[in-house]
Amino acid sequence: MRKIGASKSGLFLMELLMVIVLFAVCSAICLQMFAYASLTAKNAENLSYGAMMADSCGACYQATHGDLQQMASLLAGSVQEERVVVCYDADWNTVTQDGCYQLTCTPDGNTATIAVVEGEDLIYTLHVQVTGGGDYE
Repeated sequence: MRKIGASKSGLFLMELLMVIVLFAVCSAICLQMFAYASLTAKNAENLSYGAMMADSCGACYQATHGDLQQMASLLAGSVQEERVVVCYDADWNTVTQDGCYQLTCTPDGNTATIAVVEGEDLIYTLHVQVTGGGDYE
């Protein structure tokens, strides 16, 4: 006589369900990691461009001996309230106003503070000085 055993399909369905749940959890973790990596890469790109633009502005400040009008024309910016302001779009191309990023060069005697911001967030700051001492006309 044959022995009637329990069906193994219930165990198989439970194992299959556990594998699907495990796969879903691992997928969610991987998606979070990819999103964080993308955000980190964007922040690194902004820092790189911000540093490059601030360095360029610092070189212009030193080359023009602090002449704001000359700096503004070299950087395609404008002079506003005794400081040079340059706006950039999302791809770091110079725009006339209302860009995503803004570079400001605020002189103080022979030194200047250059700041690159995105909205209210500071991306990069640089302090430069005109060498050679004395005031330039």
